[in-house]
Amino acid sequence: RKISRVEYDLILILSCMLSLHRFKIIDELLKIKFDLGYANFVGIGPGIEINILKNKLTNFQAYDTSVSEFIKKIYPKNIIKKKFSGTNKKFNSIFAVELLEHLNNPYQLIDIFYKSLNKDGIAIVTTAKNIPQFDHLYNFKYKYEFQKEINNIGFKIIYQKTINHISHNKNLKANNIFYILQK
Repeated sequence: RKISRVEYDLILILSCMLSLHRFKIIDELLKIKFDLGYANFVGIGPGIEINILKNKLTNFQAYDTSVSEFIKKIYPKNIIKKKFSGTNKKFNSIFAVELLEHLNNPYQLIDIFYKSLNKDGIAIVTTAKNIPQFDHLYNFKYKYEFQKEINNIGFKIIYQKTINHISHNKNLKANNIFYILQK
């Protein structure tokens, strides 16, 4: 059955508390020590990442095609309810956490990120491998493929952390990789 935006947001919030891999992704965000400047969040869900990082931001925009009324009320001037396809404004940082696997062509969006960043800007992204979920459209099966594609775009990896999933099926070898990419 189709689930509502509120139901989906609740699932995402609960997953941060109950799923070890989501907790570890949030922990990686909390470890960021540098100022994020003018940031862009793409695919914000319930806004967890924004709330965690708000003290490290000068200002931000957030793009999502479906957002709850709750997050729009908290950040009415920052939320843009549409697909991010680039902008004339340049960002110091761009975030796509637990988003890329929901796209048919995630490298197209990563290229847009590159073009939307200031010189030496960073993109913080996660990839998902072998995580069967109803709304996942892309499987980042090979780490070297991702690395080759982002290098071709122009990014360099300045940090990466593999976050393995706990699974009853050991053959699945599901994981997320948390990346910090620099222009």
